[in-house]
Amino acid sequence: MKKNIAMVVMAASLMVGCAPKITTEMTTQALEPKATSQVMILGHRDTIPNEARSIGQLKIKSRHSSLQKSYTRILNLAVKETAQQGGNILVVDHSDMEKNTLKGTMAYYDGETNSALTISPKRIKNLLAMGIQQNQSPIQAMSKEQEQMVKQRQEEAAQQEMSKYSTLAEVGDKEEQQDTTIEESSFEDASSYFSIEKEKESRKGVIKISGGPMWTLSKMYLSNDGRDYISNARGTAFDLSIHSIGDLWGYGFDLYGSQTNLSIGNYFNTSKVSYNFFYAGPNLVMGGTFAQHFYADLSVGIGMGYYHDSGSDEVGFGMRESVGLGVMLNNHFSVGIDAAIQMATFKRPEGFNQPEDEAYGFKCATVMLTLRTHL
Repeated sequence: MKKNIAMVVMAASLMVGCAPKITTEMTTQALEPKATSQVMILGHRDTIPNEARSIGQLKIKSRHSSLQKSYTRILNLAVKETAQQGGNILVVDHSDMEKNTLKGTMAYYDGETNSALTISPKRIKNLLAMGIQQNQSPIQAMSKEQEQMVKQRQEEAAQQEMSKYSTLAEVGDKEEQQDTTIEESSFEDASSYFSIEKEKESRKGVIKISGGPMWTLSKMYLSNDGRDYISNARGTAFDLSIHSIGDLWGYGFDLYGSQTNLSIGNYFNTSKVSYNFFYAGPNLVMGGTFAQHFYADLSVGIGMGYYHDSGSDEVGFGMRESVGLGVMLNNHFSVGIDAAIQMATFKRPEGFNQPEDEAYGFKCATVMLTLRTHL
C-alpha cells in the first residue's frame, strides 16, 4: 500500500515539475507594472518603434507538449511577464518548434498603445503566419539616464494622481481601486486568450485499445495446503482505456481483461487449467506529445479486481499502473507500446495455508501493442 501511495505522489510531483519554465534576464530595475492590455506583441516582420528601449530578455520552454499546440498559452505567459516587469512591447525573437522554446525581448515604449497589436485571436494568427525568427531583435538597451527619466515621469504621474484627493482615506480607497482594476483586467485578459479556438484549457479525449501477452507474477496455489503452486504462467491480455487530458494531466477509466490456459502434470497425467482476471476502475493520467511526433503517458488507477477459475470466484480491491510510448501517425492516431502491472487483493479463505507475509491475491504484468485515437 505504501508503494502505491508513493507512485501517486511521484506522479503528482511530475505534473508540477512539468509546468512551462520561464527565465528572465533584466537589464533594468523593475518599472511600474502595466496591464496586459497595454502590451503590444511584435513579430520579425513588424516595424519596431525607434523610441523603444529593451529592458530585458525572456525565455519560456514548454516541457510537456509542442510549442505549436500550446502557443497561445506560452504567448500569454510572455505577455504577463512583460507587463509585470513594466514593459509595453514584447518582440517575439525566436520560436523553436523542435525545442518547444519561445524567446522574446521585453521593451518600454513611451507612446500610445496600438490595440491591434495587443494579444488577441487575430494577432496570434498573424504572428504564426510570420514564421520563425532566428535572431535577437535589434532594440537598443535602455540606458541608466533613460531609466531614471521613465521612473521620474512615473513618480510624477503618481503624485499628480494622488494630489486629486484631499484626505488619506480617499487616497487609500483610490489605491485599492487601482490595484483591483489592474489585477482584474490582467485576469480577464488571460482567461479570454486561453480559450482561443482549439488551444483551450478544455480537456481532450483519448481512446486507447491495447493487446498483448501477460505474465502471472503471483503464486497460483493448486491446493489449500499451500505446497503446490504455479507461477510465471503466460496468457493473453486486452485493455480499453478512455480518458480526457488537458494541458498535462487528465482522468479516465480502465477496463482490463486477461485469460490464461495451461496444462499441468506430466506426459502420462495432465490436466487443463484456465483462469481469468478482470480489472475496472478510474485512473489519473499524465501525458502529452513531445518532439512533435511522439506521445507518452503515465497512468495510475484504483478500482475493483475480479478473478475466476473453475473452483473459485474472487472480488476485491485492485490497482493498475501503466506507462506508454507511441508515435503520432497524424493528429488523431498514434501507435506504440504499453507496459503495465495489474493487481488485486482478496479475502483469504479460512483454512488456506499461506505465509502470513504473502498477500492473498492476483498480480500480473503485461506488454501490449496500443492504438490511440486522439479526439
